[in-house]
Amino acid sequence: MNLKKNSNISANKTSSAIRGRSFFFMLFAVFLIGCASAVPVLNDTASIRENRVVLTASFHSANRLLYFTGTMVDFNGAGVDLPKTLGKVKTVYFFDNFVYGVAEKGIAVISESDGKVIQIPVEKNFLAENDIRSITWNEMRKSIFVTYRSSGGAGATECSVDMEKNSVKCHTFTTENSELKSNYIDQVVSDSRGNIWFRYAKSLSLGVSRLNRDREWDHYDYTNSQLGSSEVNLIRTEKKDEGFKGDNVWFVTVAGLSRLQYIDDNNMKTAILEKKTEKSDKEDTEDEKITIRNYNETEKEKKDKPVDKKPVKNKDSEEKWFFYGDKGVQGNVVIRAMGLHSWFTDAIIDIIDLEILSDAVIIATKTAVYYFKDKSILRYEPKTLGGIDNKIITSVFFRNGNFFAKIKPERDSTYVSDYMIFDMNKKKWDKLDFWKITKSYPSNIIFTPYNSENDIVLLKYNNFSILALFKYSDYSLQLLNIEPKK
Repeated sequence: MNLKKNSNISANKTSSAIRGRSFFFMLFAVFLIGCASAVPVLNDTASIRENRVVLTASFHSANRLLYFTGTMVDFNGAGVDLPKTLGKVKTVYFFDNFVYGVAEKGIAVISESDGKVIQIPVEKNFLAENDIRSITWNEMRKSIFVTYRSSGGAGATECSVDMEKNSVKCHTFTTENSELKSNYIDQVVSDSRGNIWFRYAKSLSLGVSRLNRDREWDHYDYTNSQLGSSEVNLIRTEKKDEGFKGDNVWFVTVAGLSRLQYIDDNNMKTAILEKKTEKSDKEDTEDEKITIRNYNETEKEKKDKPVDKKPVKNKDSEEKWFFYGDKGVQGNVVIRAMGLHSWFTDAIIDIIDLEILSDAVIIATKTAVYYFKDKSILRYEPKTLGGIDNKIITSVFFRNGNFFAKIKPERDSTYVSDYMIFDMNKKKWDKLDFWKITKSYPSNIIFTPYNSENDIVLLKYNNFSILALFKYSDYSLQLLNIEPKK
């Protein structure tokens, strides 16, 4: 009995000690959380203009919009509080003097000039779903297009905002009210002519659809165009005086790169089709190509013009397709499954990213970056690729004469292992040393243009984020203070 009683007393003392330690650890945890909440977690950044960047932050359990204009973020004077009903603001964009904050339960539209906020809710006649994939801007229509990650397919929503009238108008394109082939839309982009392109989920093999300014639909896939495959992974469009000659739309497929070119000729009177035979670079067979020669008629030619020459009316452009790849690659499932398809073609296939420059195109695969200009292609490969973790390139961008290649382990994409920089003038690779900022791998790194000499860099980790200034002069990172003013 005594032994049992003593053991009970000992057990009670032990449990009391455990409760005491648990209470202490709970207080310590609350203290840590309170300390952590004093420093905002930055979620995303976007460039507004030179020397001005907008940031979204989770601060004291609320969303706050911040502007970075100097050496530190001003939390007390330049911030804008966003509606709590939106939930966490995940990404931010800047279009036409307005900031668009994409949140868990809608989109906040903020006027940069006066901080006025209009909310686009997730409800009937507005947004179709909570889980927004991305938004893009249509300059001609002055509207945004929203895509979703919906498991059931939600189409794509177009919204226009009128700040003066405090109103929002939205329309969701679906298979029920349009010629869309599916409601699973992964991307919507607008080209320089005002056409709207819809890219379907690549697993559906439906190609792409185009809605022009006259509300007419065109559909392109592997069978009726120079798309290398009906599985389209990415669309990029050129702005005026950008990229290749003419206004182009680029399509990334598993079999290679395709380009649709709009050819301007406002003075065209008659279009004559000319057949030309050109030998392919790869084969001895001759490929027949049809090109359009622009032609201005003389008075005599107008009079003697044959009946079959029909004038082109109300048309200021022609379209021409180009294909850079190997359509045969996609057909052999066994070769693709074994990862041996690159052995059977010299085309650039399995493209993961593409960026358009003023006079060239940057292409990235898992193993290299290509500089495509006119008819020449230069290949650059970072030395850090491969290894035990099989490091691969996951994205690329170009700025100030440099390639920036984000590199992650192929089987574990939860962190960035390297960020390689290639100087086009020196033809030399360099490495971004984010290890000096904190001895840990970031889950993501976001570069935002700031001025000609610097970028704002957001390093995101699992439970916190770090803001830094990237200097092009020496490729260094300078930590920026994001703590609130006291």
